[in-house]
Amino acid sequence: MATKKEIYIAGRRIGLGTGVKGSPEVKRSTTQTFDGAKSSGVGNIPHSLEISKLQTDDFEEYMSLIQLMDTMLTEKKTITIAETIVNENGEQFTIYRHYLGCLVDGNEYEMNAEDMTAETLKFMAESMKPEGEQ
Repeated sequence: MATKKEIYIAGRRIGLGTGVKGSPEVKRSTTQTFDGAKSSGVGNIPHSLEISKLQTDDFEEYMSLIQLMDTMLTEKKTITIAETIVNENGEQFTIYRHYLGCLVDGNEYEMNAEDMTAETLKFMAESMKPEGEQ
């Protein structure tokens, strides 16, 4: 099975991705009332998103990503993770995960003598909308 994976932040393709981890931040609470239990917290579920990537070889791309990350400290953007899968029968389909209303939640890098410098970009999203096409 062949796959192609792409990362888009605010419509810009982000290259050299090595991993993506998304997780719903499910918060449910139950309050006991005189009429019985009342549950809440199942509406729009926020998500955390972590993108691992190598730092770029291109100076303009590097500076552009830094500026975008600075902007996203206060300005919400959409992040889309696309995965195109080609199965054993040659059939192809694409799964999209659109993370809406994203703000930067962290931006770490790791530099060592053995490997290329890697970044971990962290975001909080207001919600996630899955979508697919054949």
